[in-house]
Order: sequence, then C-alpha cells, then structure tokens
Amino acid sequence: MTDTTRLWREPERTGFPRVAPVPQAGFDPRADPTNWQTQPIPAVQTATTARPSQPPRPAGMYVMAAAGVVLVLYSYLVALWPVRHGFTPDVVLATREWLSFPLGVGADFGLFGIGLLLAAGGFWACDRLTQPGLGRGRLLWQVVARGYLPYVLACTLSYLLLLGNAEPFTEPRRPDPEPGTLPLNLLLAERLAGHDSLIGLGWAVAAAFLTAVLIALTAPLLTRSRWLALTGLAVQLVVISAVVLTAAGAGGWYHKLGELTTWCMFALVGQLAWVVRRHPGSGWPAGPIGVGCLAVFVAAEHGYQLLAEQWLPVTLLFVALVVLLAARAPAHGGKADSNRVVRWLGSRAYPAVLLACALGYPLVGGLYYAKLPFGFAVLIAIAVTLALAEAVHRLSVVIAR
Repeated sequence: MTDTTRLWREPERTGFPRVAPVPQAGFDPRADPTNWQTQPIPAVQTATTARPSQPPRPAGMYVMAAAGVVLVLYSYLVALWPVRHGFTPDVVLATREWLSFPLGVGADFGLFGIGLLLAAGGFWACDRLTQPGLGRGRLLWQVVARGYLPYVLACTLSYLLLLGNAEPFTEPRRPDPEPGTLPLNLLLAERLAGHDSLIGLGWAVAAAFLTAVLIALTAPLLTRSRWLALTGLAVQLVVISAVVLTAAGAGGWYHKLGELTTWCMFALVGQLAWVVRRHPGSGWPAGPIGVGCLAVFVAAEHGYQLLAEQWLPVTLLFVALVVLLAARAPAHGGKADSNRVVRWLGSRAYPAVLLACALGYPLVGGLYYAKLPFGFAVLIAIAVTLALAEAVHRLSVVIAR
C-alpha cells in the first residue's frame, strides 16, 4: 500500500480563463455593448477637419520647358541664322506657310518658346515657395546659382567670342563691345543704358528677374488661401499694367523698362495656372486676371514699336492653353512629363537657351563656312550646345547645394 502521508501537497488550482458563451441561434454580436469598442467607426472628414491641400509638384512643366527649348533652338539656329546670311531653308518656308502664318505665331515660334519657358518658370517659382523646409535664404541662393550663374557664363563666353571676331547672337548684330558692355550685361541693365546686349535673348532673362522680384514681394499672399493667392496675382497685374501703360508714352530708360515688363505677363500666366491647380475651384475667379494679361498685351502692341508686329496677344493665348493642359495632364493620366528625355531636356532648358545664343549660333556659322552642309552644321551645333548645357546644369546644381 502507498503511504499517502508522504505525498506532496497538491497546489491550489487557479481559475481557468472565462470562455465566452457560445452564441445561440439568431444571436447578433453587434447587439452586445461590450463589442462596440472593437471596431470603431472611422471619422468622416468634413471641410473643416480635412487636411490642408499639399503644394503640387511642378508636374507638366518639364513638357513645357522641353517644348520651349526646342522651339527656341529651331527659331534662332534653323530659321534666323540663314535669314541673316542671305538664304532661307525649304523647311523654314514650309513651316511658315503651313504653321506660323495660319496660327498667327510670329518670329518662327521663337517668342512662343520664350513664353513657354517664362510660364514654366513662374509655375516653378511658386511651387518652390511652398516646399517645406526651404527657407527664403536658401531659395535665394538657388535662384542665384541656377538662374544667374548660367547667364554670367553665357555673357562671358559671348564677350570673349566677340573679341575673337566670332559672331554670337547679340543685339544689335555684330556689336563693337566697349569696356562697360560686359558689366552692364551682367547687371541686366544694358538695354536700359542703351548698350549692346551680349545675349540676344537677354531681355527674357531681365523679364525673369523682374518676375522674381514681384514673386518675392507677393510671396506672403501667394502661399496662403485661394483668395489671398489671387489677390497677390492681382497686385502683380496692377504693378505690371501701371509700368507698361505709363512707360509707353515716355522715353529713355523708362520706355525700355516698359518693354521688358510686358514679358512678365507670360510668367504671370504660369503663376495663375499654379494657383488654379493648388486651389481647385479657382478657375472662374482667376479668369479676370487672365483677361487682364491679354488686355495689357493688346495695349502694349499700340504703345511699343518693337512689340507691334510680334502678334503677342495670339502667342499669349497659345501659351495659356498649353500651360493649362500641361498642368492638368498628369492628373488625367498624362505620362509625357515622366519621360526621361523630356525631363532631361526640360531641366536643361535654361542654360541651353543661353548657350544657343553664345555658342550654338556662332558655331553654325563656323561650320557652314567650313563647307559643311547647313543641316549637319545645325545638328552639330545643337549637340555641342546641349552637351555644354549639361555641364553648366551639373555645376549649378553642385553650387546650389
């Protein structure tokens, strides 16, 4: 027999965990109040609790910039250079007959390309203002490194080529550089002072600078709500209109300033597209500002002789149409802006345009007078221009850091 007195004392049994009772037939677990906290009902975001709209990326602007640089290269290397040297290629004649004249876009699409670049720049500038973590000082440094540095390099190159008896694209043609020509060009004041322009498209850079000043002054309004942003654009329109209309009947440097300020309308259209995209439902309130831009161009045609034969109101309408399509295309499945070639060309558009004046234009002449066919001369000049634009772009990106 077993001695039970030597067995270990059996420990006390702890309670087993409670098992939920098996629900009966027809029982609804949702009727039990204890289950109401297991699956909370998601809160519905209303107009007051919804997250604020995020600043849009400059999607669609690569397409605009790429199209702009292609049009500028065609206008000034393929069309303008041979016309200034006594012949016109058949492709230029056909393009004028079937496209330029029927559409009402003058200057062999060159001004249209400049308008696209200025509009894309206005959109990009507003987009950069709303990027988180980007202070005003850093933004100003990026503008200097990526906007002013390529212009300085292009002006210096054009000046050196002029001293070497080359023929870059300047205004007027074949200028005789004076000691003060280069400093005034670097200060973007050569046209106001009546000096020669080392870059034939330097007026576009001056217009971009004036636009940057206006954007900096109205930045506290542009980065706010819809109505404040539209107010900022309206302020810019009033300032531009006042300068353009009052300078039309003036003379001297103020008249030249009015001519330059007129081109700021293209950048204002780009800013307008950015506001409409950032704040949905702003299309109708933004309409009067767009009409005001068109009215200023119509008035400028009657007040400035250099703008009288450029068909600028028609060009502005085409630029506005392309800007709106480019800004809306990514939201509706457009994939052209994500193409690598388009993004590469669009991001190098600014230095490419400047170098086309300083290097590409004289290179076409040098190769053509070296007995190379005009078509091959243009292709080689464009390739060299884009290669140097790549180097300038990389340098400016490194400095901007």
